[in-house]
Amino acid sequence: VFPVAQENQVVAISPTSSARGLSALGDYVFRIALTTDKLIAPGIEVTQTKLGYQRAATMYDETDLFSTDGDASVQEVLAAKGVEVITTETFQGGDTDFSQQLTRIQTLNPDVIFVSCLSPEKPGILMQGHELGISAPFIVRTLTAEDVQAAGVAAEGAMTFVGWSAALDTPGNQAFVENYNTTFDMEPSNSAARSYVTLHILAAAIANAQSTDAAAIRDALASIRDFDTIFGKFSFDANGDAVYDEKVLIVKD
Repeated sequence: VFPVAQENQVVAISPTSSARGLSALGDYVFRIALTTDKLIAPGIEVTQTKLGYQRAATMYDETDLFSTDGDASVQEVLAAKGVEVITTETFQGGDTDFSQQLTRIQTLNPDVIFVSCLSPEKPGILMQGHELGISAPFIVRTLTAEDVQAAGVAAEGAMTFVGWSAALDTPGNQAFVENYNTTFDMEPSNSAARSYVTLHILAAAIANAQSTDAAAIRDALASIRDFDTIFGKFSFDANGDAVYDEKVLIVKD
């Protein structure tokens, strides 16, 4: 979609896209989710310092760009930090049996297991790892509250790198969570939070542009700096990618 929007000079703004390099396709495209490089490197810095892991295994969905780019970034950052990747296992979106991959990983006894995939496969991987008795912690990028609930006790101790959580005490976040709960009788999802922030940023840009002209809105978006959101202070970089603090979370109780 982004190349078509750029060619026709239409502003395109994605709440969820995060693979590296896409915003660099042009000056009319913007993204709200933290890109792979802005999320994984700081997350590994925090978790490696805390856990001291030296031997890692990775798993990823080989059919999805979010997942393949995520695993590539994990491997690059681990290599730069001198952490050995002892095995990499792949699967495909829609798979439900991960026992062979997890058994091979378990045999090698890694210190940590990184998982890069979309939501449907995350609970199954955690549950099957739990059933096998794998003791190494799982680090799953963008593990949401829904994923944790689906995995149940198997999610305990799992870690994640995310841009947002209902638990955060960022400006307006608790009010957003409470209002969403009241309106829809459920907690907001990660996608709901990203869409909420996207709309606020777009509205601010249109107000600042004082115009509905695409070029004016593009310029106003590009100049967003330190804008208060439920993610914290939000800015766009020169490519139109989001800049704000990543969060490293652990599942407890």
